[in-house]
Amino acid sequence: MQRFTYVLLLILCAVFSACDGYTTVSSASGEPQLQQFHVVDSYGYSTDDRYVSSSAIDPYVNDGLFEVYWYARSFYDYWVTVSINRYDHLAGGIILSEELCGYDYSCDYDGMQLCEYNSDGTMGCGADLSEVHYNTVSIDPLLHRYPDYLYLNIEICDDSGWSCETLSRPVTLY
Repeated sequence: MQRFTYVLLLILCAVFSACDGYTTVSSASGEPQLQQFHVVDSYGYSTDDRYVSSSAIDPYVNDGLFEVYWYARSFYDYWVTVSINRYDHLAGGIILSEELCGYDYSCDYDGMQLCEYNSDGTMGCGADLSEVHYNTVSIDPLLHRYPDYLYLNIEICDDSGWSCETLSRPVTLY
């Protein structure tokens, strides 16, 4: 009996020592968790700062460029969708980019996308300017007046699309 316990302990030690110590599981099922989402607006202000309540996005400042950052926990690869909407959810919104994140991708636990808002009512996001231009779409259906108050939304989903989490940040478009 004592020999069986010893062998079992050796097997468990071998299994646990195979882990690299850097992998964190977000939940028992490995579902991704969206921990934070920040917008750095046209003027360089971040929603990470306590005093910023809404991000100012202006096509005439900094060439209309702004940035989105997120922090997630996921054992497996996950999908990130950045969208804009009149509401703080994705339903009825306009998708600005979609990206697969995880080990060996440009985003893993943290990610960043560059976005551009143009004076012709178009917007896009991506890993670099060429991807931003490729993803540029019209957001005219959402715009009613200037300044207009919308939401930037980010959603992460597992690769099956069943387990998703969303965070939103208010933005003011000029």
